[in-house]
Amino acid sequence: MGSQAIDAGAFGKALAITGSANIQPASQWPFLNQSGVVGTNLNGSQIYSGSGGAIDVILADTVGVQGVVISLSLISGGTGYTAGAGQATTSASGLGTGLTVTTTVVGGVITVGAIAAAGTGYRQGDIITIAGGSGGQFRINVVDSLPTAAQKITFTAVPAGTVLPVSVDYVLNTSAATGMVALR
Repeated sequence: MGSQAIDAGAFGKALAITGSANIQPASQWPFLNQSGVVGTNLNGSQIYSGSGGAIDVILADTVGVQGVVISLSLISGGTGYTAGAGQATTSASGLGTGLTVTTTVVGGVITVGAIAAAGTGYRQGDIITIAGGSGGQFRINVVDSLPTAAQKITFTAVPAGTVLPVSVDYVLNTSAATGMVALR
């Protein structure tokens, strides 16, 4: 884990949070998120609990599953495809498993693809082929090493008005805690 400064003094930014078991790598902070896609990553924030209670978090810089596919781009639409959700793929490198793609097809040719299940073990630049037709390929543009819910730390009986003494990337579940605020 990397080192994150903890400063229980004055904070310059605050963001209301409710907790989400959905681990998405894009930042939830608007000033850090340049992608336009809001994720759930709090980027090493400190967490204030207004009401107290139990809080499940993933600490800042926790490394999880390697090679999770975040984005891909169409190389070739191929032929003979039918539109579908969760279509199987194979990787030209032989690395990575579990990536499935939802495709839009016009006249048997894939025109758009979206990640249905991200899979693991892939590398940036890997070429994947879509099952169900011939020659439909995508390039993996971005992979990440996302933590999993199994790596959470639970703070129990957090007193109301407390700032957790750790830097946090994800708040997964706030149980009875309300009034949660991410601070930077």
